Amino acid sequence: DVASVPLASIFVERRTWAIAIAKFLSDATWWLMLFWMPDFFHRSFGLEGIALGTPLAIAYGCSAIGSLIAGTIASRLIRAGRSIEKVRKGSLLVAALLATPLPFADTVHSYALAVALIGLVMAGHQAFSVNLFALIADVSRPEKIGRVTSFGAFSGNVGGMVIAKVAGLTLAAGFGYWPLFLFAGFSYLLALGAIQLLLPRLPLDGMGTPLPAGGH
Repeated sequence: DVASVPLASIFVERRTWAIAIAKFLSDATWWLMLFWMPDFFHRSFGLEGIALGTPLAIAYGCSAIGSLIAGTIASRLIRAGRSIEKVRKGSLLVAALLATPLPFADTVHSYALAVALIGLVMAGHQAFSVNLFALIADVSRPEKIGRVTSFGAFSGNVGGMVIAKVAGLTLAAGFGYWPLFLFAGFSYLLALGAIQLLLPRLPLDGMGTPLPAGGH
């Protein structure tokens, strides 16, 4: 019964903070891309108005594809008997690596290549997000899933607010997008590092200890 679970109880568990930190870092990049992509394409390639529709549509399309592919593959691997530990963290790692080329988007002179790099990052984000939300169910008691998910979403929104402020200050200071993209490109690896540090083994039981092989 969710109502019988004290809200404070989730804050003493490592799994909650693993999710919260990962959401803070990964959603910061997501919101950076959502809010600042039009400005980036305007500054870098002079696009404005309806001309911005094409790169944004490609980026959003890539994010949808990344979500669909990552969720499908992870589900099939788990149903095939692969361990949650390997599938979930392996999927998060692959998704995180897809984001690492992002800093190059600010250095290339090819419009098409810049769009491709940003599309790759958007796909990587959604692949990461799908598996991160699934991870909550992997490691939390059923009655706590909703609250851990809510706190994770809250943490992600905080990350979005922080990066919005930082981006504004960075651009106003004349540093351009490169330092922002450098952070964004490695934010998912940092998020996965936090998960590995706090949850070195998956899945977990209700007390935070690894379950026997085959347990969920």
